[in-house]
Amino acid sequence: HPDKSKNPDAETRFVEIKQSYELLSDSERRRAYDQYGITNEDAVLDRNRPDYSNYGRFQDPFEHFYGAHNFNFHDQDISLYHRLSITTKYYETNILPKSRQTPQILMFYADWCFSCMKAANSFKKLIDTLEPYGIMFATVNAGHEEQLVRKVGAHSLPCVTMVLDGHNYVYKDSVFNIQHVVDFMRQKLPYKLLMPVTDNTLDNFLSGWSDNRVRVLILEPRTQPRLRYLIIAFHYRERIAFGFTQLDSKDTMNIQAKFKARPDLDTLLIFNEFPHQPIATVTMSDIPTTTLNNIISLNKYLILPRLSSQGMLESIVILWRRDTKHIRYEWINEIVLDKDNFMENDTHDQFFNKTKQKLDTVIQRLLRSTEALSYETVVKDLLDEHAENPIMRIFNRIILALEYVSDNLGQEHILPALSVVGTIVFILTIGYLMSYLLHLEEKNILHNKSKLIENS
Repeated sequence: HPDKSKNPDAETRFVEIKQSYELLSDSERRRAYDQYGITNEDAVLDRNRPDYSNYGRFQDPFEHFYGAHNFNFHDQDISLYHRLSITTKYYETNILPKSRQTPQILMFYADWCFSCMKAANSFKKLIDTLEPYGIMFATVNAGHEEQLVRKVGAHSLPCVTMVLDGHNYVYKDSVFNIQHVVDFMRQKLPYKLLMPVTDNTLDNFLSGWSDNRVRVLILEPRTQPRLRYLIIAFHYRERIAFGFTQLDSKDTMNIQAKFKARPDLDTLLIFNEFPHQPIATVTMSDIPTTTLNNIISLNKYLILPRLSSQGMLESIVILWRRDTKHIRYEWINEIVLDKDNFMENDTHDQFFNKTKQKLDTVIQRLLRSTEALSYETVVKDLLDEHAENPIMRIFNRIILALEYVSDNLGQEHILPALSVVGTIVFILTIGYLMSYLLHLEEKNILHNKSKLIENS
């Protein structure tokens, strides 16, 4: 180290050692050094890596269509793909985390893929239809991101995949249109995001707030809920329990009468700890996604929510943290919240007004830049009482593994797999049969030998 060595070349040697360590610890940079024999490996990687910085990712992908004239059809289609292109790093740092709350649709393409050009118009219509629901769209150049192609399991080009809750689902239908993609999404979304609610189950649904979740009841004149409601339910599933009521059913007549729901309109009702009256109501023929997000985000907590997880704590309580484990706080000794300890000459309102005044005084003092919270402590993350137990976690992993096998096992894989399984079964059967016959032969020899001994 140059600070500890008096050698004049120490600083140069230290820089060389540091660069060598960084190069050897990065597999891509090391591969570039091995291939090109230079230490300026970043230039080599940048030369072979596509540059998406000029594509304006996730802006309006169609403004160039409507703002330009005399354009070439196929060039504009490829331009649409380029404008939404992402890299493997962007997929891992943005797409995967966001898929925990919102479905992400990926289109794998290639620059000289004529099938991809044909599918561009359908992909554009798909974006126009589903993007207002909050679904995110991106494209991946299969020629530049081969690692991501293998990871996702894209089988051919063009290939549409949905990233949901950190898992990749490949769309394999030969027909690529909006309705088929919507059906594909409905199939892959978690089961019963919207619980069916009838006259008989309404009370149980609304009184279930003890699980620390608000209740949202959606009333529709349809047999199944709209896709936008499923996506909203998936987004808020950790904070809100959603129910679905079919308005044109005989089993929901009491619900319609109780909440005065119009049979030809969609109605959204939000309930907290007091299930007798909704705290928010929206009735429209077509409730926009922005309206749904606004009203639900404003009412996504109970009046007195329980700190049932670390996420709930951090979303409700404003914490000033020096790091992830240390917090600072202020203790106000003068405040007494026990109703039995009211001052003798104070009324109920006077007592709580004094309490509020003391709190306001402390808060105003702490808002000054010269003041600081007096106490410090170390806090561990709260246990998540809604987390799945180990058995359910293993069961869900098995289901995901079976889904992955069923999605990625084609006819060309089935016959070899059956052949291998049949061969193993045949070998085991022959082995068991030979062992059984050998056992019978030994038994027969022992029996004959015992007879000879008896006769002699």
